[in-house]
Amino acid sequence: MNPGAEKQAPWPALLVWWVVWVGLLAGFLQVWQFGRRVAPPAPTPAGEAAVALVGLGFLLLSAAIRWLLLPRMARARVAFIFFIVGQALAEAGGYFGVFLGGSLRDWLVAGGILGLLQFLPRFARRFFVAPAAAFRL
Repeated sequence: MNPGAEKQAPWPALLVWWVVWVGLLAGFLQVWQFGRRVAPPAPTPAGEAAVALVGLGFLLLSAAIRWLLLPRMARARVAFIFFIVGQALAEAGGYFGVFLGGSLRDWLVAGGILGLLQFLPRFARRFFVAPAAAFRL
């Protein structure tokens, strides 16, 4: 097993990062588009506070993965797993807003969208070598 082989992964592997990111963002926006038409029953103040804390907790965990953990990753496969987990946490915070948010619905959904946008996979280029760079001397 060659430890440097991962750096020479083909460009289609980077395309997978982009497809996953676009798919999760588009799916969340579709759920928001159709879910905002449904008015959930008004939650109790304690229930609304619990939903806000859980949703905010998911969003903060997602941000911590993106800004504290992913920049320190050295291997693309491990980083991809945390890339997926971070996006799932951002989506979960947004879904709490869509379905349980009450008066904080729009804030949690906006946090979910921003949480997904922060995972724009431009940072993933460092795991892959550009095809033109492979031919340089």
